[in-house]
Amino acid sequence: MTNRNRPSGPAPETDVRLLDLLQRSGAAISSKLDLQSAAQTVIDQAAAQSGASAGTVFYAQDGRDRGVLSRREPRWDAFAHVGDPRGAPLPASVMSGGEILFSGNLAADPARTPVTPLEGLPPDSAADVRSYLAVPVVLRSGAVIGGLALGHRERDVFTEWTKRLVTGIAAQAAIAFDNALLYEATRRTAEERARLLDTERAARSQLEQASAKKDEALAILSHDLRSPLNSILGWSEVLLARVGADSEHRHGLEAIARNARVQARMIAELIDHNRTVATQGKSGAAVAELAAVLPWTRPRPSGQLQVSLDGVTVLVIDDDDDARDLVKTILVDAKADAVTAASADEGVALLRRVHPDVIVSDIGMSVRDGYQFIRLVRMLAPPDGGKTPAVALTAFVQPEDRARALLAGYQEHLSKPVEADVLVAAVRRLAARGHDVR
Repeated sequence: MTNRNRPSGPAPETDVRLLDLLQRSGAAISSKLDLQSAAQTVIDQAAAQSGASAGTVFYAQDGRDRGVLSRREPRWDAFAHVGDPRGAPLPASVMSGGEILFSGNLAADPARTPVTPLEGLPPDSAADVRSYLAVPVVLRSGAVIGGLALGHRERDVFTEWTKRLVTGIAAQAAIAFDNALLYEATRRTAEERARLLDTERAARSQLEQASAKKDEALAILSHDLRSPLNSILGWSEVLLARVGADSEHRHGLEAIARNARVQARMIAELIDHNRTVATQGKSGAAVAELAAVLPWTRPRPSGQLQVSLDGVTVLVIDDDDDARDLVKTILVDAKADAVTAASADEGVALLRRVHPDVIVSDIGMSVRDGYQFIRLVRMLAPPDGGKTPAVALTAFVQPEDRARALLAGYQEHLSKPVEADVLVAAVRRLAARGHDVR
């Protein structure tokens, strides 16, 4: 006798309809990239097209049970235990041997072991499963990666045609699962690569920051060590220029100047060594650059200045009193007219009022440094001194310091400690081409 509650079967079971349904399910399943979405689509398609009341997709990987991927059980949980390898013995043969399990009345089938419901379900819930169909999901490699189990509380819901349909969907599921696993592996590889790149960038950034801080510390150290030597070497040369060759003080002044040069050379070598360690050999160019811009690296006899600055007006800017007085004295001894300023702002005001031929400015000044000063100067109109040639006289002597000074607007870069004839020669050069600069 036919049960009145038995659902009406699917449309006529023809090969054409089978191919049509498989084409639809294949399109839906293949559109999913991740394993969970693909599994849910598989069970939704299989249950809807087979007429099943409930279904489960379960899988194992590397020989280990991975559990249930997805379930379809609208308003009925009696089938929740079927298809779970941990709650029912039936799928074991599907997973181990790739067997298709097919029964029209599972409860009365003597070949099947009774099903034990999962924890939390009524003891008689397993008896509600009558029609049962379990199909293995087999990868292209031949490995059984899971199974697709469908059920219904009515008997004989599934037919041979249904078995063909679900077997086809299981084949589509195998391809989708294989692709999903490949996609997941690719995604993880990409994420790991991105993580490694981020780690590398962070490490590189930290190294660059540490290197920049060390370079800054070395520059400050060089500045602080050179500045006192500027006065020692400079004043000894000024005095040597004023005493006669037979003066009893000449030997002592020459010793002071000579040792000041030695001290300056030792400072340069110390700074260069530390920069070599910090930058792994990049200081070779710096040594060559220093040799070009630091005249004290090659001792020469001191004497009277050979270059005259007669008629040249020079504006000297330095916030250190001793350094400012020394530069003024050197220039005055060379017959120049020197005016001095103790700050960048005072220097700009004097520039507009005095209209000097050349500017000699320190870099490491407080409030406004020498870079800010020269930028202010270059913003002035030519009648106000905007094109006055300028010398940067500084204890910041690395190649990048020289480049920065020239880019800021200076025409020459001299290092402290400076020798008198080197400073005078630089001022003379700029004064000679002052008309071109202006």
